[in-house]
Amino acid sequence: MGDITRFLTPLDYAVVMAYLVILIFIGYRASFAQKKKRGETLFLAGHSLGWTSIGFNMWGTNVGPSMLLASASIGYTTGMVAGNFAWYAFVFIFLLSMVFAPRYLAAKVATMPEYMGLRFGQSTRNIWPGTPLSRS
Repeated sequence: MGDITRFLTPLDYAVVMAYLVILIFIGYRASFAQKKKRGETLFLAGHSLGWTSIGFNMWGTNVGPSMLLASASIGYTTGMVAGNFAWYAFVFIFLLSMVFAPRYLAAKVATMPEYMGLRFGQSTRNIWPGTPLSRS
């Protein structure tokens, strides 16, 4: 495989630069449009998004062409068992985004431990973060 930069034209560089400038401009405007607490606007978008937007965003960041190509590649090289692992992740991420996202938004929580504390009592807030650490 050769050097890809020899195939790029000045128009290609101009398109990439225009994209970056527009992206930075949109980010700059969005960050200073409304004055709210920094953590609230950064993590929760100021509670301005509906659960469908957040759910599809969660699903879309994990499911894409790279995931589909990787699943096909793993399935081809090691068999369908390894490929099925990635395909089932697709189903459960969709379930997470469409079933649990509305519950988290309705409870007005930002993190899973916070939701567990509201649902099952404050003692679970200390147990939940330790669970992944104990499995490592």
